[in-house]
Amino acid sequence: MKSNGGYRMIHDHGLRHRTAQHLVKRVVDVFFVPRSFQYTHLGYQAAIQQTKAFITQGYVHVAHLDITDFFGSFDLEKLLSELPFKQATAGAPSNGGLPPQSGKGKGLPLPHEVVEHVVTGRYMTVRLKLRKNPYWNSPLPSPAQLLDTARLGIPQGSACSSVVAAYTVSGLEWSPTPDVKLVNLADDFLLLAKSPKLCAEETDALAETIGKLPGGTFKLKLKTATEASNGFQFLGHHIQLVDGSLHVAPTLAADEDLVGKLDDLEVKLGEIVFPKLSKTVKVDKKAAIQSLAKSAAILAGWKSAFSQCSDIDGFIAPYVDTLSWWLDEIGATVDDLKQAIIPDMEYTPSFYALGK
Repeated sequence: MKSNGGYRMIHDHGLRHRTAQHLVKRVVDVFFVPRSFQYTHLGYQAAIQQTKAFITQGYVHVAHLDITDFFGSFDLEKLLSELPFKQATAGAPSNGGLPPQSGKGKGLPLPHEVVEHVVTGRYMTVRLKLRKNPYWNSPLPSPAQLLDTARLGIPQGSACSSVVAAYTVSGLEWSPTPDVKLVNLADDFLLLAKSPKLCAEETDALAETIGKLPGGTFKLKLKTATEASNGFQFLGHHIQLVDGSLHVAPTLAADEDLVGKLDDLEVKLGEIVFPKLSKTVKVDKKAAIQSLAKSAAILAGWKSAFSQCSDIDGFIAPYVDTLSWWLDEIGATVDDLKQAIIPDMEYTPSFYALGK
């Protein structure tokens, strides 16, 4: 579900496709040289941290933009490239013996067959699997239309789509100036300038430049144009400059994303700890701790994702208190909880949390 009431197609690939995607990711990573304004490879925290730094340096006029249907706007023919590849840095490796092929200009550093079969997944078998969302009740298009949408561009959910997108944006013919800065993560762009005139001019220039990116037909959409003193949202954060002091907090959507995940887990935990409210049934302490560990891991991951907020500890304090209450009910310790947490229990902000 999108924040505007629409929907997005997320692909869940099988082992064979995912293995091929990871191999492609490793190859494209070799050729990907991130630009100074790109933060996809560094994460949300780094992007917000840099945004805060720019604002405190006087870049208080902002424009938040994103590329409309970014992943769906890629085009197979425009992704194809001519090999061998030109390297972006002097120390970058050679093409590793990949055969030269006729290409269409700028594109991916991959053989055509790999782009066609792995990056775009043109020949993948696609089946629909609808996932319920409590925040969305609009009618869906027909199954045939959904299947057509699923085949557009490059698939969201693919292990290599993120680096393909970042590699494409690295070809942006735009550079920061002393008076204008840019923060980019995936298809989100935040332009920061020292005057409203410069902000408006560079917004138009950026939109024109985005349209020239290789790999597809891309259109930039303006979401917000304002001053930092009025407050704005970016990557799930509400940022506002108040009396010279910068305040950053999670957006309502980011909070709802966390609460929704914790509530679902708490229902399952309650069924374990209070089985049909019967005193004769023994509580499975191990299962209860494992269930609570998932909540603790999600909370820790959420705190990390929003670590640039002004009072993140105060924000999550009620949720931490709830964890302590459950530990008392289970009869377990904090050490028991820590030992039950495994790497698979992690939190990544959803598209909804990021206002997408």
